[in-house]
Amino acid sequence: MRKINIAFVIDRIDQRLGGTEKQLILLLQNLDRSRFEPYLCCLQHQGSGEGVSVDDLSVRFFAVDFKSFFSPGAYFKLLRFVLFLRSRKIDIVQTYFRDGHIAGTLAALLAGTKHVVATRRNRGYWHNYRELYVLKLLKPFVTNFLANSRDIADYVQTIERVDRNRIEIIYNAVDLDRFGSVSEKQVQSYNDQFDLFNRGPILVCIANLRPVKGLDVLLRATAELINDFPNLTLLLAGDGPDRAMLEKMAQELNILRNVRFLGWQANIEGILALADLGVLSSHSEGLSNAIIEYMAAGLPVVCTDVGGNSELVEHLKNGFLVRPGDHEALAKGIREVLSRPDYVDTMSRESKKRAEHMFALENHIKRMEDYYTGLVGNSG
Repeated sequence: MRKINIAFVIDRIDQRLGGTEKQLILLLQNLDRSRFEPYLCCLQHQGSGEGVSVDDLSVRFFAVDFKSFFSPGAYFKLLRFVLFLRSRKIDIVQTYFRDGHIAGTLAALLAGTKHVVATRRNRGYWHNYRELYVLKLLKPFVTNFLANSRDIADYVQTIERVDRNRIEIIYNAVDLDRFGSVSEKQVQSYNDQFDLFNRGPILVCIANLRPVKGLDVLLRATAELINDFPNLTLLLAGDGPDRAMLEKMAQELNILRNVRFLGWQANIEGILALADLGVLSSHSEGLSNAIIEYMAAGLPVVCTDVGGNSELVEHLKNGFLVRPGDHEALAKGIREVLSRPDYVDTMSRESKKRAEHMFALENHIKRMEDYYTGLVGNSG
């Protein structure tokens, strides 16, 4: 039986991976190579991420190699991509992000690829009328949509006006083994590195430092919490364009001694082992990888009630859900958990149990493989 050839089309894979890129790399690392032949097709950059290079993934790579649809030679390069899809007899093109979706869908159409899967992982906070118009034009050429939460599936159905029978929901995955293997020596080294001795509660937030993550709200909440927990520390693991603004804001709020801007961190499980509580203050989310990692590490979670967060966090079970954009509500939720040791213990156990049930890597990979097999099988 011939292998199923799948081209995964994404803007780029670089060193500092976001949640979508992490999920794609997990998939590429674990697809059964006796049944599937994956191709990683990057529009802009080959690169590597978090110590993972293309060679490590045992995946064939194709560089589409253009920065925008208006760059010199872009359409020649798109034609080259079309010829690549034809020559490799690609069965499925799966697209990620805006440019990856546009380029991948057009190339698949011209190459005669039967199955185009549009990956949807957030509520399209970047969508405007122009973006939605482009999505509308491309929709007839997309055979299937893959969402990572019920909330995102609802959004695709309502806003993009896609028939529900074309939308599949498959939750994200996490490698649970990573979070059970953090040594005391690793924890000790992080304590030294971040000067965390003789301090109070430790909060962690994994996020790209961008406006959609609502980190200004989190800093204001932290300033309120200092009144009750003067030795509290907030660890911000991530980087991005808002870093300088947020550092200035922390200084103006007089909480700079309580906040650690860690930048991008490869060993996030070691950071989580330090923490008492995971926090997320986003204005928009799909299915948050940060929350899944908090849960895998056995942390209670306080997060905004946006996107698929309520599918991960059940209020008062394994954490607190709060209104987005409300620093007082966020501070109240964090205070409730930190003030109740019984909450911390119960919620920690519940988070771990949910992660094991919902996001085990082997279950995710089986669902993805069954999904791809079903697409090709159903087409005859």
